[in-house]
Amino acid sequence: MSIANYIGYLMWGGLILVPIVVFAVFSNNRPHKLSLWLPGISAGILMLTYILAKQRFNFVDQVTNAYWLLFCYALYCFLAASCLLIRAELLRAAMLLVTLLPIFAGYFLATIGFFLFILIVGDQIEEPQRIEQVSSGFICRVWKRDMVFMGPHFGYSVYLYKTWDALPIIQQQVTSEFVDVGAKQPDISCSDLLAQYSRQ
Repeated sequence: MSIANYIGYLMWGGLILVPIVVFAVFSNNRPHKLSLWLPGISAGILMLTYILAKQRFNFVDQVTNAYWLLFCYALYCFLAASCLLIRAELLRAAMLLVTLLPIFAGYFLATIGFFLFILIVGDQIEEPQRIEQVSSGFICRVWKRDMVFMGPHFGYSVYLYKTWDALPIIQQQVTSEFVDVGAKQPDISCSDLLAQYSRQ
């Protein structure tokens, strides 16, 4: 089984199983003394992950990214389950409704919307055609883009990542370019992308 297929099955299974497991564990072992701390810690980890993702930080290894995403999804499900601890009935019902919507969306993607799930996840987990160390501290990855829904627009995407020797498991996407071969755009190499980024 390829890495992309493994991640795809992992994400699909996670969408289905993670909420069930989290809510089952929560209902059988409702936190008491740490009930105020655990949701806060979970929310803090999710917020930090969101901030780092906005800055385009991620793990170098795709499987690690998938595991971390599932871990964050489990934390979110825990926050949703924590709404059961709210004593005010109307507020509890409202919070549960809001927090459960993304979980229901996940079930939709994993079942009825499976084709949409394949389009969304497949584009993210596809293995690059080429990986090139263009300079000290910079790695370039090239992905082929020829999905059917793109019609006459097909080509490849070039991504440039910054890496650190002191933290080799982390990378940051600093720039990227899509070359539309169908529109006869000029080719862009990894060296070209690094030169563009260096001029910024």
